[in-house]
Amino acid sequence: VLSGWTKTFDLGFNGAATPTADGGTSDSASLNTGLTFTNDNDEYRAAVGARYWLATVDGNKSQNAFRAYGTYDKYLKDVDPKLFVFGRAQYDFDEIQAFYQRVSGFGGVGYDFIKRDNYTMSGRVGLGATQDFGRAETDDFRVEALAGIDGKWVIDPRQTFNYSFYFFPSLSDFSDGRVVSNVWYEADIDQAKGLA
Repeated sequence: VLSGWTKTFDLGFNGAATPTADGGTSDSASLNTGLTFTNDNDEYRAAVGARYWLATVDGNKSQNAFRAYGTYDKYLKDVDPKLFVFGRAQYDFDEIQAFYQRVSGFGGVGYDFIKRDNYTMSGRVGLGATQDFGRAETDDFRVEALAGIDGKWVIDPRQTFNYSFYFFPSLSDFSDGRVVSNVWYEADIDQAKGLA
């Protein structure tokens, strides 16, 4: 069923006790984990994944968030081998953010400005809708545009650098847009066992 798909699982922990001016300490701890399945071939690119973040400062939650998403890019090879149509859907839960829960879906066209074995850069434009819910004071439905770039640099067989930068302006109020940016680096610890 998962032939041609690559699975990535990651798990991270962090903890610190920082001295304070009054002679005490400020304790913080965090956990983040994720699971992603990807498939990239001549016909399409697809990714499905989920991620969870939890962080505390002095015993109080400073982050409790979950995201699940799916993306699909279908190449229009008869028109241009670098042109594609895309669809993406995402669910977000964030106990700290004002929106609490958010569901969004977008579709549009994209173009691979650079597509090499070791580096890709794609641009996307499209339309979609976003629904915030879970807190009556911030519940909101809006139609949004999408414009952005994303890509990946395979530094060597054991290291990759990934990025995405998207702007989501509301069509009813262009100044009410949001920017979502991600940058991450992955390094294999043990290639034979798939640790990174």
